[in-house]
Amino acid sequence: MFETFGAVVTGQQVEFRLFFPNQTLFTNGADPQIKEIRIRGDFQSEIGGTDWDFTTALVMTRQDMVCRDIGMDFVPDPTGTTIGTLYTATIPALPDGFYQYKYYPTFADDTERWCSDPCTKLTGDSDFENSAFVVGGNATSVNPVQRRLPFTDMLIYELMVDDFTAQFRGTRAPVDAVADKLGYVLGLGVNTIELMPVMGVPTNIPPCADNFDWGYIPNWPFAVENRYVEDLSSPLDRLFKLKQLINSLHATNTHVIFDGVFNHVAPQVTGPNKGFPYHWLYMNPSASPFTGGFADTFGDLEDLDYNNRCTELYILDVCKYWLDTFQFDGIRFDFTKGFLNRARPDLGITKLVTDLKTYLAQTGRGSIPMILEDINGFQAIDDTNFVCAAGNWFDEWLTKNSQYMNGTIDAEALRIFNANFDYATGKSPVTYIDNHDHSTITQRAGGRAARWFKTQPPAIALFACPGVPMIRNGQEFGEEYFLPDDDRFLPCDQKRVQPRPLRWDTLSDDGIGTGLYSIYKALIQIRATHSSLRSSNFFPEDNQNHDGYGVFPGQNTIIFHRYGQGFDGSLERFIVVINYSDADQTLDVPVSDNGTWTDLLNGVSFTVSGFRLPGLRIPSNWGRILFRRN
Repeated sequence: MFETFGAVVTGQQVEFRLFFPNQTLFTNGADPQIKEIRIRGDFQSEIGGTDWDFTTALVMTRQDMVCRDIGMDFVPDPTGTTIGTLYTATIPALPDGFYQYKYYPTFADDTERWCSDPCTKLTGDSDFENSAFVVGGNATSVNPVQRRLPFTDMLIYELMVDDFTAQFRGTRAPVDAVADKLGYVLGLGVNTIELMPVMGVPTNIPPCADNFDWGYIPNWPFAVENRYVEDLSSPLDRLFKLKQLINSLHATNTHVIFDGVFNHVAPQVTGPNKGFPYHWLYMNPSASPFTGGFADTFGDLEDLDYNNRCTELYILDVCKYWLDTFQFDGIRFDFTKGFLNRARPDLGITKLVTDLKTYLAQTGRGSIPMILEDINGFQAIDDTNFVCAAGNWFDEWLTKNSQYMNGTIDAEALRIFNANFDYATGKSPVTYIDNHDHSTITQRAGGRAARWFKTQPPAIALFACPGVPMIRNGQEFGEEYFLPDDDRFLPCDQKRVQPRPLRWDTLSDDGIGTGLYSIYKALIQIRATHSSLRSSNFFPEDNQNHDGYGVFPGQNTIIFHRYGQGFDGSLERFIVVINYSDADQTLDVPVSDNGTWTDLLNGVSFTVSGFRLPGLRIPSNWGRILFRRN
C-alpha cells in the first residue's frame, strides 16, 4: 500500500499521493489536523507558475481511503472500511527532468510547515531535505540472481558506497564507480556484497552539520540516497544506476544484501521543516502514530512505534519495495533490539520477519536470509531463534579476537569459535573480525607498519570456523583507521561518522596490501572448495579440552576439529591449529584418522600414525589447516 504513495510517474504524468491513517490503523496517535496541503517545487514554472511559490502551488484534494483488509495489506474496495485520508494532486504532463518538491501543510491553528514526502523514491537537495522524482531517463528492471545460495554458503563483503569509491570516482555517481573495483573484490572469491544503507538520509543533523552520513539515520526509507546516484552528466538515471549495479552483480551470481534501518529516524532537533516526514506532517508531532517509544531506544534518535499497525505496514511495504524493485537477496536489520518485544511476537521485528517470509513465499521467491544486528551479546542467539531469522551479526567474534591477537587466548575461545552453538537448525551467525562500527582490525592489532601480521590468526579462524564469514571493505589490504567507541563528548572532527576514503592508491598494491589480499583469497578459496567448513560440526562440542584438542593459553594456541560431507559425498576432516603468539610453537597435534594429511594453508603433506602428529611447528601469528578426505 505505502509503496503506491509518493510522486507516482506514469509517462509524462505525475500524481502526488499522501496518506494519513485513521484509528483503524493505530492505537497511539491522533488526527494530523490539516486544513490544507499544497505542493511547492521546481516543477511549478513548467505548469504556468513560479518555482517554489505558494500562490501557484498545487493544492491537494482530500478524500477518504476505503479499503478491504487482506492481512498484510489493504486494497481499494468501496464496500470496505475507511482506513484514513488520501491527499492527491496530478500534473497531466511534465517535460523530461529531475524535479524537487516539498509538501506545505497549513494546520488547524493556521501554522504552516515545509515537509518532505514520507514515500518519496528519491531525495534531492540535502540542505533543504527535498523530495524528488524523475520524468524520462533510462529504465530497466533488475534480474533476480540465477542460482540462489543457501545462507551458510555466503561469503560476505561489507561495502560502504561513499568511502569505497571516494578516491577514484571523480564526478561520477558513486554507484557507477563501484564497478571499477568489482573485479578486484570478486577476485577474492566473495559471493555476496552487503551494501551499507543506500536509503535516503539527512546530512545536516546538529550539532555537527555536514554532508556525510553512513546511512543509519534514514528519514526516507523508500528513497535511494541522492548523493550515491547523482551524476550531472546523466541526471535522469538515478534509480537506473542502482539497478545497473545490482544487475552487474547478479550477472556473476553475486548476491546483494540490503542494510535496512527500521528502528529509528532522525531526532526531532532536525525539524520543523526538516526531519522524518510522518513526524512533522502532524500539527502536534507527538500525535504522529508513526513515531514513539516501542522497545530500546538508540541514543537521542526518534523511534518508530510498532505498537501501531500503520507503522508495521509502512515498514513492511518499505521492505517489499526494495525486494521487488531491486531484487535484493537478503536483508540485514539494523539495531533489532530496538524493535524486538519478546512479550509481543505479533509486533516489531518478529512480525516483520514473519510477514516478509510469507510474502516471499506467496510471490514464489522462497527464502532469503533475514539477518539481525542484535547487540545483546550471547542473548542475540536466543533472539535470533525467537524471531526465526536466518542469523545475526555475532559481535562476540570481533571482541574476543581483538583480545586474543593482543593478549592471551582463553578458555572461552572454544565457545566463540564454535560459533553455531545454541542456534536452531538452519540458523547461523555472521562472523567477522572487522565491521563499520569499530576501528579496523589492523589498527586494533597495533598498526599496519609494525603489527599487520597480528591480524592473520583471526583471519584464519574466521574462515575455518562455523558461521557466515564477512569482511569489511579495505580489510583485505589492511586499511587502518581509528573509531572512538563513544564520541558523545568529542568535537565534530573526531566523531565516529566521518569520511574515511579507502586508500586504494597507497595501500592496496604495496607489499602488505598484496600479501593480505593473497591470504584472504587463499582462505576464501579453501572455504569455498570444502562444503564441510560451512557445516556446524565442531569438536570439542562441550567447550572443554579433550584428547589434545582445545585452548592452550601457555602457548597462545588453539586446536579444533571440523568435519562434514564434501561436495562429492565423501567425509572431509580438518584439524585446525592457530597460533596467536609472537613466537613459533611446537605442538603434539591430535588427528582423527591415520594416513596422509595435507596442510591446505601451507601446501605441505604429512603421513600420520598413532593418531598424533608430534612436534608440529606452528609459525608465529599463523596456523595450519590439515585436511584429509575419506
